[in-house]
Amino acid sequence: MRTFHRSFGIRALSVGSTLLFALLWTYHLSTGGGLLSPGGLVLVLLLLLAAGASFLNLGDRYRIDEAGIAYANPALSRLGLRIGRRVAWHEVV
Repeated sequence: MRTFHRSFGIRALSVGSTLLFALLWTYHLSTGGGLLSPGGLVLVLLLLLAAGASFLNLGDRYRIDEAGIAYANPALSRLGLRIGRRVAWHEVV
């Protein structure tokens, strides 16, 4: 059985996006932008989405064996969210 996870480049891009949106949101607030202004809300939404994607990318695991492909995320399992999926080879088109 072989296990694959996201490449370092994808993980770095995801964390970089989170940092970029955090810096943009901080800059927006420091220049007098409002927290509940349209710009502030958009940046907070993008920051939360990027942070969530970064967290999910850090824990992704894909296992390939004779029976099929399985997905698991140990990072989410530690939080009590067990997300797992298995696809048998005969289901792959």
